[in-house]
Order: sequence, then C-alpha cells, then structure tokens
Amino acid sequence: MRPCGRLINFDKYLKAGRIIQELQRFQVPYALQPVEALQAYLLDHLGTAVTSPQQLYSMSLAIEPRIPSGNENKLRSMAARARLLDTVHGGAPDAARLDAHGCVMTGIEMTTKTPELTGSLRDFFWTWYAMRMCLAGFGSG
Repeated sequence: MRPCGRLINFDKYLKAGRIIQELQRFQVPYALQPVEALQAYLLDHLGTAVTSPQQLYSMSLAIEPRIPSGNENKLRSMAARARLLDTVHGGAPDAARLDAHGCVMTGIEMTTKTPELTGSLRDFFWTWYAMRMCLAGFGSG
C-alpha cells in the first residue's frame, strides 16, 4: 500500500511491463556509416535552396499532401476505454500529473506535433513515448 492509502495494482504494472518489453524487442540500433559524397551533394543542392526545416516540410506537403490515416478515432476510443478501466479498477488517474507528462494526447495532437514522422512510425513513437512518460509519472506518486 502506498503512503496515500491507495492500493498498488500490480497487474496493471505487469501488463505495462510486458508491453514495454515487446516494444524494446523491436528496437534495433542501426550501424549507419556517413557517405561523404552524398552529404556534400545534399549540402550543395539543398543548402542554398532551403533555409529551414519548416520550408522542407511545406515543400513535402506540396508534393505529397497528407492523407488522414483514420487512427485518430481509434486512439480516442482506446483512451476512452483506458479511462473506463481506470474508473472501474480504483478511480480515475491523476489527470494533472498525466497531462504534465504528455500522456493525455489525442490523435490529432499527435499528428500535428510530429510533422517529420509519418504513418506507423509516428504511431509507434507516440505510443512508446506516452507509455514511458505515464510510467515515469506513476513511479513518482
């Protein structure tokens, strides 16, 4: 039991640990070597034409506009289910702490805050980040 009098749900932590292990299993470091000729070419041709990452992103959108993935509604329903389970299993989470750690984030926010990531890579990254921040927040309570 924690000092605040609330019980610790070990099953919840066990499930979170399994999910994190599954995510870590797919983290593979890449041994990429710099290619000097390619770097020089890119700096020569892109260095003078573009001055900021935002310009690159705007050019990318002009060439290939974003297509909604439909994940926004799925993420919202998953968040609603998680809130329901938290309510059923011992009260709602501390919303201020969760929000401070970035855990309360809708699919729309995820897609607008990460213009450099697309598709499943973006979804994977935000799932991993949200879980890591949530667990860091739960450990400090």
